[in-house]
Amino acid sequence: MSEPLKIDQFKGMNNVDPRRDVASPHVIHNLDVTQKGVLSKRAGYVKIATLVNAHSLFAFETDLYCFAEGSVYTFSLWRVSQNGDLTEVGEIVSDNVVYSVKLENFVYLASKSWLKILNITTGVLRDWGVAVPTVAPIVTVVSGSLPAGAYKLCFTTTDAEGRMSGAGPITSVELASSGKIAISNTAGYDVWITDTNGSEFYYAGNVSSIEQPVDIDILPTLLVRPPEPMEHVVFWNGRIWGSIGKDVVYSEPFAYEWFKDENFLPFEDDIVMIADSNGGLFIGTKTKTYFVDAELNISTVDNVGVVTGTLTKTSFTKLGQDIPVWVTQKGIVAGVEGKVVYLTVEKVKFDVGAKGASIFTRKKGMAKLMTSMEQPSSVGFGDSVTAEVIRNGKVINVAEFQRDQQDDMVLSESVVDEVV
Repeated sequence: MSEPLKIDQFKGMNNVDPRRDVASPHVIHNLDVTQKGVLSKRAGYVKIATLVNAHSLFAFETDLYCFAEGSVYTFSLWRVSQNGDLTEVGEIVSDNVVYSVKLENFVYLASKSWLKILNITTGVLRDWGVAVPTVAPIVTVVSGSLPAGAYKLCFTTTDAEGRMSGAGPITSVELASSGKIAISNTAGYDVWITDTNGSEFYYAGNVSSIEQPVDIDILPTLLVRPPEPMEHVVFWNGRIWGSIGKDVVYSEPFAYEWFKDENFLPFEDDIVMIADSNGGLFIGTKTKTYFVDAELNISTVDNVGVVTGTLTKTSFTKLGQDIPVWVTQKGIVAGVEGKVVYLTVEKVKFDVGAKGASIFTRKKGMAKLMTSMEQPSSVGFGDSVTAEVIRNGKVINVAEFQRDQQDDMVLSESVVDEVV
């Protein structure tokens, strides 16, 4: 009779190194490896609510939010309470993936086709930014005491919450002698005017004429506009950042609804990830990863593509707190001090899909990073090194899988790699 196999501590799954010992099994399925090296059966999951085509989950205090098909609207934002109660918060215009940034009591929501802001206190959705006036002041010169010279005027609007728009089209007017500027279309607009022969705009008020110079309150929103639909939004260094195609765009400092055409950083390929960190931003495309520092210098830090949607934040004993983690074509990585640190490349290799999702949790003191990926279309399962899958708790190889292709079976692969 063979001797019993003694394993003091499990070291985690390893399907890369053929010289691995028995404490590093080739496959670990539906088990967690604790910090003490003990295998622990995973707990199951409980369904608390049912929605149709739910996606883009985010949380605030005790409630969860997600997007799904609506009952009142075609597509809606839903709030899910701890006991599973559903509230249809408001309408959205498409079912695109939604990215979110929470700042104080507001959640800034962005997708490639629409933008909204959720007021957590009131539960109300509103537009992100105030529309810029499309009309220029219509002026005539009449007698008065405004000094002779060149002037420029423009409009802004302010909504019920006190949010100011960007400046609208500019009107230029020349006073050959002292006079007064009469404005015929000021209804609903605030008027701004430059000083005599100047370029700085000052607040004149909601007035229909200007006869005296004004030079106190400077216009803060010249060339400002609301953001355009964007993806991968984050908050960093006092600004909100997002991506539109190959460009990274960003707001004015601490003015998250004010954007300018000049505020962008161009890249070679479409952006699929923006990760904020203490020292800068990691920008991911399908072919490379870049780092942007506080001076907006851009450097290439990894020549490997990023898997869309796999970004999350976690904490490590060795690497620090609030560290961005994502999946590349070579495995799970962390962004630390402007560098990409590979976490699984020497232990676990798996095929990656076009997109995925990740979450960091802590339960009973155990930190867990979980990543779920859309399976590649070529074979239908992961682990290209061994080409093995788990089916009903049994490891099968490619040949067995292909023989069973005619069966309508559901395959699932589970990879756990603990990094502490």
